[in-house]
Amino acid sequence: GLHQITELKTVEIVDEYEPLEEGLDKVTDTRSLPVIEIKLSKEALDTSDKGYQPPLDESQVKEYDAEEMARGRGRGRGGGRGGSKGRGKGKGKDKSSSKGKSKGKGKGKDSSSPAKGKSKGKSKG
Repeated sequence: GLHQITELKTVEIVDEYEPLEEGLDKVTDTRSLPVIEIKLSKEALDTSDKGYQPPLDESQVKEYDAEEMARGRGRGRGGGRGGSKGRGKGKGKDKSSSKGKSKGKGKGKDSSSPAKGKSKGKSKG
């Protein structure tokens, strides 16, 4: 089996930019980059390392040939969650539902009452 050690660390990268115009200083940009390092080995690695994973038991390992891997499992039909062709939430054609059918805050048709708020014309008075 394969022995594995997984290690998370950060690497500091320093970029130096040369100026296009003469007389200007170099610009350096330092940034930290997260890195995951996975060491795999057929020989035993340091078992005291906190990222060490021992090989799987041979009873849990199944051999595949290349043709079986290339064929894959296929897409098939269905098999997703729910199993039915539910329509989910959406605008249905049910007329009894009053959800989302409020009058709103429009000006309306009755324009005889004076409008509230800012007026653009001259003030009366």
